[in-house]
Amino acid sequence: MTTTQNQDTLERLREDYPGWRIWRSRRGTRPAGWVATSLTPQDGRAPTLHADTAEELELQLKNPPMGIGLDIPGQLEWSGGR
Repeated sequence: MTTTQNQDTLERLREDYPGWRIWRSRRGTRPAGWVATSLTPQDGRAPTLHADTAEELELQLKNPPMGIGLDIPGQLEWSGGR
């Protein structure tokens, strides 16, 4: 994918998924993975998505996985270390 194609794809994803901050990670000076961070992390979905390609990231954006290790109100109570 060329730099122009990358930028066009990035702009399209940002337009199509306004609830996410979407960018390219870098390896040194070169683009690497595709990353999205939720602007509404309290919705129970994974707060950050990462993929090797824009297509893989878009699949996750269409149906974000549930977050892992999130507190479930009323289900977990602190036991005082016991």
